Amino acid sequence: MGYRVYKGVDQDMEFKGLKSQYLVYMGVVLGGDLLLFLILYSVGFPLVLSLIVCVGSGFYLSVWIAGLNKRLGKDGLMKKQSFSRLPYSIRIRNRGFVKSLRAKQR
Repeated sequence: MGYRVYKGVDQDMEFKGLKSQYLVYMGVVLGGDLLLFLILYSVGFPLVLSLIVCVGSGFYLSVWIAGLNKRLGKDGLMKKQSFSRLPYSIRIRNRGFVKSLRAKQR
């Protein structure tokens, strides 16, 4: 009797280089872009103007999200957001301070 081995079960979701949470953000941007186009067109904006606004904003936000994905990586955006929520007095920007404390204890 043999057992099936499921390869890649623990790996993160990835599509065309975008990793897990950035895929969700890209979906939200594209869905919002479609909703914006529907609203603009139904209000009475000209078709060409609606397309220019939606394509421009969609392209800009897509490039921005891809840049965040490339620069920060899989968990970098969450780390950046959590670091920005810390009070300024608690932030330690240099690990040398902590290492010097440990060296003095010995």
